Amino acid sequence: FKNADSGEQDVFAVGERVFDGPKLISVGQRHAVVMLKGRRITIEILQEEQRGAPGTASASSASQVNSPAGEIRKTGTGTYVVSRREVDHSIENLSYVITQARAVPVLRNGETVGFKIFNIRSKSLFERLGLRNGDVVQQVNGMKLNDPSKAIGLLDELQSVDELKVNFLRGGKPVTFTYEIR
Repeated sequence: FKNADSGEQDVFAVGERVFDGPKLISVGQRHAVVMLKGRRITIEILQEEQRGAPGTASASSASQVNSPAGEIRKTGTGTYVVSRREVDHSIENLSYVITQARAVPVLRNGETVGFKIFNIRSKSLFERLGLRNGDVVQQVNGMKLNDPSKAIGLLDELQSVDELKVNFLRGGKPVTFTYEIR
């Protein structure tokens, strides 16, 4: 969510209060539901093509959200070049980026072995990085993703690395993608 008054952005879990205001009840692909003063309010999440329309609530943030084309370039099978600008932009707009796909933990014998990605939006960061619905991301730069906090902790690392190796399962087969950041 982005606070329209202060410009502050943050991520909230279902059940939490959004900027000490309404309680977040649920989040769908195209809407969020909050409870404010005993009333359920549905907030529409605008699609990318709607974001710049005059008079929309998010028109002021449209230029910050839409990345310039060509910031991610596929250079071979499983290899990409990602501009540092794209990485910084994604980190700054994390609350928007996380709405572009869904991820759920994959459990084996009661242990998390990765996160399955699905509902990837067309032209989203995830799609441009070559990920597909059903991919199960298991490791990033050798770090096993067996805990959501580890995935969030990778954000700090992203700001200082020049290369990112992502190991995942696609159709049950191991795949590694390499992203050169420059």
